Amino acid sequence: MLQPSPVELINNHNIYRESATTPDLSRGTMSLPCPCESGKIYQQCCKPLHEGQAPTNPEALMRSRYTAFAMELTDYLTESHHPSKRRPYTMGEEVWVKLRIKKARKDRVEFQAYFHENDVLHCLHEESIFKQEENRWYYFDGEHIDSKAEWERNEACWCGKGTKFKKCHGKS
Repeated sequence: MLQPSPVELINNHNIYRESATTPDLSRGTMSLPCPCESGKIYQQCCKPLHEGQAPTNPEALMRSRYTAFAMELTDYLTESHHPSKRRPYTMGEEVWVKLRIKKARKDRVEFQAYFHENDVLHCLHEESIFKQEENRWYYFDGEHIDSKAEWERNEACWCGKGTKFKKCHGKS
């Protein structure tokens, strides 16, 4: 059976989603992979940023914001938005399942973030623009790129059943 993605682990176990502001670290989350798919564990990746550490570059901020969406950390999403464009965040019914960083350069990061809602896979493809003020990076704006949600045939299916996409939601 295929290994679930980091976000599937989190969503399936509801470890991080029980509280919209503070993950429950008492239930063995020390070694869970970070939802941003950096290859690091959450404790050593996005958690320090969620607790107030300044991101070192736009890609780190982008990854931490994706993780915040996956974990429903709305306060962090608001705080990491540029003060001139800040707004409160509310979460819908979407479940975030994968992040792909396409390009990261200077103050821009192009990414594809996959989520499913009502059993339909969607892709948010955007080139995000970041601004740095007083040694802190902020999300400023984004330019949406038309893109259809494409999943690799041999990847674990986004639904979390543990089967390959081609044998699950990828059947023709």
